[in-house]
Amino acid sequence: MHVHAAVAFGSAIIGGAILGPVGAILALPAAAMVQSLASSWGKRYDVIEDELLMMPKRKGE
Repeated sequence: MHVHAAVAFGSAIIGGAILGPVGAILALPAAAMVQSLASSWGKRYDVIEDELLMMPKRKGE
């Protein structure tokens, strides 16, 4: 998992402001976890169209 430098810096600043030095250290794993959850939750899969998956046409059509 790659965290953008701006996200890492911002999370360290915010974590340090809230919880001090411990918050600055714990902010980066928390930001990586949030980024991972957001990317896996928003993942979409394309539907593959294949002849075997198509409905057969009726004789009258």
